[in-house]
Amino acid sequence: MRKAWIITSILLIFVLAACGGRLGGGHILGPIVSLEEDRSVYDQDTLTVLRLNVSVLPGGATIEEVDADDDWRNPKKTTALVQVEEPGNEFSDGSVLASAKLRIRGHSSRLAELKSYRIKLDNVNGNKVFWRNLRTIQLNKSPYDLTRLRAKLSFDFFKTLPNMTSIRTLFVHLFIDGVDYGLYTVLERGNEEFLKAHGLDDDGWLYKAESFEFFRYPDQLKNTTDPDYNEEAFESILEIRGERDNHTKLISMLEEVNDLENDINTVISENFQIDNYLTWFATNIILENDDTNTQNFFLYNPTTSWGWYFLPWDYDGAWDFYGQPREAAGTPRPRWTEGVSNWWNVILHKRFLMAPGNIDVLRAKVEELRSFYTETAASTMMNTYRDIAGDIITQNPDLDTLETLNATTPAERIEQWNTEVDRIPTVPEQKYQEFIDTLQRPMPVFLAAPVVGEDGTVAFAWDESFDFQGNAITYDFQISNALTFDAGEIVFERLGRTETSIGVDPADIGPAGTYYFRVTIRDSEGNWQYPFDSIEVGDNLYDGMREFTLN
Repeated sequence: MRKAWIITSILLIFVLAACGGRLGGGHILGPIVSLEEDRSVYDQDTLTVLRLNVSVLPGGATIEEVDADDDWRNPKKTTALVQVEEPGNEFSDGSVLASAKLRIRGHSSRLAELKSYRIKLDNVNGNKVFWRNLRTIQLNKSPYDLTRLRAKLSFDFFKTLPNMTSIRTLFVHLFIDGVDYGLYTVLERGNEEFLKAHGLDDDGWLYKAESFEFFRYPDQLKNTTDPDYNEEAFESILEIRGERDNHTKLISMLEEVNDLENDINTVISENFQIDNYLTWFATNIILENDDTNTQNFFLYNPTTSWGWYFLPWDYDGAWDFYGQPREAAGTPRPRWTEGVSNWWNVILHKRFLMAPGNIDVLRAKVEELRSFYTETAASTMMNTYRDIAGDIITQNPDLDTLETLNATTPAERIEQWNTEVDRIPTVPEQKYQEFIDTLQRPMPVFLAAPVVGEDGTVAFAWDESFDFQGNAITYDFQISNALTFDAGEIVFERLGRTETSIGVDPADIGPAGTYYFRVTIRDSEGNWQYPFDSIEVGDNLYDGMREFTLN
């Protein structure tokens, strides 16, 4: 076991003994310091496009078999030879050709026509082989991003953003067995090698959020000493990318976050670095990277501190991804995804924002970052990318697979691509205004499944909403025999309720069959919100409701 972990383990044993097995406030490890990385790591990256040649070796899986793989937990791999056409920058063993294992990567993106890939270089004579100090070459296609540039833009911004790390990125033009696969972005893999390269603690803990709302998850998140510990179950919530042998500090933090008797500001100060937390949160708001409420971020904790840090990952869904022509024309987004309510389902964020004064602290950080993510800076970056990579993106195989809308000719597809490249720099200011405006709305809630009581009454209930201005909140409750809730379809309603539950006699609903109930949350100033619950049918989203059956 590594020396640093041995020392930390000894500390943990004494602390656990003193605390009766539970680690509460007054943590005795070192202070939670500001997040600083060694940014000289980015000096290795060049703003150009390198040609990457991959040859799949015979005897194993073919590239067609690799591309057809749909099991992201047990991906099909094949052996390949890798060559980068970059004079003077050979592999670390001095060769210009390296053996590697090739697989596709991603979850939903593996269903796209053009795949993303992971190439892990093989050891030579027992020694790890690196290219540009990368052992794993992650090739991201960003197949659903019309521009193919959102991830690169995000991480280039992060390279100079205080209280945040970034990752190394490079453009490559990929050829597999001589076939042109178009433009890819190399994204540095988050693991122990990443921590070391960025001047962070490579003996520390690093988790990648998979389906994580900061709940305790006692059935999945167990310590390795627990006889029921199951790594696969653990990684259904958090993928382990750093220290694997002890999860004491993670479990301690989650217990404190979920103990509602603990003051949340004390919990934050003892478990997180507040500037890093606010920077991560505000960045996702102002770039509208909505898919970070339960996944697509890392949690990092060094051995010397109790402090947890948010590290960014997967930003090809940022910069108003859902404002792209095809996305905007498809199924509408739920109302709660607009503004800060997008993160309201996460107990850590919800508790933090509900504490008096904290929404003003977050607002101040969003306003600060408003002057960082400027339209001028973003336009300069996007125009540079267009100059060096645009010719590859606007020809096949990329061109025909771009997420355009009703574009039937190459010229129309290229026009939509250029329009989106020009639109992206305007996003931060728009999302800042949306954030400010949506703070006036009450927060979303979850609807409970109806329960039939012993007297036959159908009991409906929902959570209590919250209003940042402290305005009075009421709930409009309705039952309909159709999803559209048109006037003639509503069979029961009670408007302006202050209670968060209601009992309804089945006779007041109607005959046996399928019904829908909806709650509209309103404040005294006329602002309104829907619950998290919704029903999606084809291209239609029916917001704020649940289905139930009356027997």
